[in-house]
Amino acid sequence: MQIFRSSNEKFSALRPFFSSFALIGEKDPDIRLCLHYKHFLPGEFIQENIKKAVERSKRTVLVLSKNFLESGWCLLEFNMPHVQALKDHVPRIIIIKLPDLTKNVELPEEIQLYLNSTTYLPWGEKYFWNNFLYILRRSQSVLKSKSRDDTRLPIPMANTSI
Repeated sequence: MQIFRSSNEKFSALRPFFSSFALIGEKDPDIRLCLHYKHFLPGEFIQENIKKAVERSKRTVLVLSKNFLESGWCLLEFNMPHVQALKDHVPRIIIIKLPDLTKNVELPEEIQLYLNSTTYLPWGEKYFWNNFLYILRRSQSVLKSKSRDDTRLPIPMANTSI
């Protein structure tokens, strides 16, 4: 399973996450992480690189932070996997919400609506890794059953009010 990681971070807060994630990928050959600095083709438009990464990936991990929201690519990196999920009838987005997002930070309407209707993972929670790995493995089984011509899979929605 290839995963596109979407974040405009300088890796300070996320270094432990991606270091741990890389270890998981070493142990599980079905999990691969697509990183812009490593996998995007130089000379191609950024939008095209993002589009190809989303299309090739089974999941997109959006690291929701103040820095990400201030980036010029925020909505594009959210909308592409969201639209792909609606087309495929398969959940594709895993949102990790960093603690730097306080209630005072204004989110784009599309992302706020998504957060109001879908469970996300708060970074640093006690069971973060258990939940993250559960979502990855669950998505693998959902995608495998989808590939067996089950086109009626619903996109699960769970309300979270945090």
